[in-house]
Amino acid sequence: MEFLHLNPPSPTIQLLKFTTHSHCGCPLGVYSGLPRHVWDPDRTTFMIVPGKRPATGQPSWVRTMAQELLARGQENVLVVDWLILPDMKLAEAAEQIGTKLSQIIQRLLVGRCLDPFAPVFSEANNSVYLDYKDGQYVDVIHSNFNPTEPMPALGFSSPLGHVDFYIGTGFQLPGCPRGLFNREKYLLCSHHRAHQIYTSSIQASCHHLAFPCQSVADFQQAKCTLCSLPGLNSCPEMGYDITWLPSSRPLPFQPMAAFLTITSAPPYCVTPLLLELNLGEILSVEAKLYIQLTGNAVKTSTMSVSGHHMTEFATNNVYQFMISADSDGDFHTLSLKFSTQRLLYLEIRKRRISIHHLLLSYLPKGRRIAYRAWNTTAVENQRVEVVLEK
Repeated sequence: MEFLHLNPPSPTIQLLKFTTHSHCGCPLGVYSGLPRHVWDPDRTTFMIVPGKRPATGQPSWVRTMAQELLARGQENVLVVDWLILPDMKLAEAAEQIGTKLSQIIQRLLVGRCLDPFAPVFSEANNSVYLDYKDGQYVDVIHSNFNPTEPMPALGFSSPLGHVDFYIGTGFQLPGCPRGLFNREKYLLCSHHRAHQIYTSSIQASCHHLAFPCQSVADFQQAKCTLCSLPGLNSCPEMGYDITWLPSSRPLPFQPMAAFLTITSAPPYCVTPLLLELNLGEILSVEAKLYIQLTGNAVKTSTMSVSGHHMTEFATNNVYQFMISADSDGDFHTLSLKFSTQRLLYLEIRKRRISIHHLLLSYLPKGRRIAYRAWNTTAVENQRVEVVLEK
């Protein structure tokens, strides 16, 4: 026996314990005096709670996440399996399931919430979903907080935890389909990224650094490059590893939203960089800026660093852009292109962009300047190779 597979007469819950000896979970009855070889109360307990599912469908990602946790040496890995009547309202059912679960746990210490389901719970009473008042540390991964047309956002957009991690633009995340050729994957891909990223982070050697910020727009415009806040001395890190947290309880910092981007494939980590352009005397030009970094054994993908809209580049101004490189290494060349909507064939009519000084720094801000270049001239709609100096 493993996951429940028959429609119950009332909301039903069972605990499954996963071990390294079996790919399947075994039902676990919780009672006082459980032997320590079954469950050790002195060790960290991971409790995976999937969302609503049909009786005929098993959440395969849950099994994958459980096995990844076991591979990291975690012994208390439990899955909360639950089913409700097909016609029962989800918010009502969640309250009943939550009551049953609280009777088992008694006190929840740490909560990890993966893109909570907005269409049902966004208007529900806050007693039926997890928030920062429910544990010593509650973090939330928001991966689908904006609509994926024609569907509304499947995830919450409002903050819930001590730290709310917002990924990318909240829809059509890297690696997700751009069209409806595969309708189900197109609509669900960003929502599913939350559990995929967390599962990947269990064994990953890289880090998902996030930056406290007020909005996606501010993050993209490099207005949030510091991580030193009252009670917080390092950048929040999304995923399994919470060693970055201050040791004191209650946590000494206020609930915050933190933003980051990801790559298209596991382990989804990026290298955050800050690009600063100090322009010289130029004619004003509206353009999108694309860059690519190249090293001896590494090359990033071409990145649009100025966002979806045109940016006006004007004389003697300084511009900063957040760079999320999908590769890291010893870079020696930066390729950049100012893409305008002007279709010009005569070279003499094309505008020149004079870059007096270019800086490329690792983030968070305050770390060393990694690379720089001086006195570069770019031509609109043409790539220029900039040699970087350390």
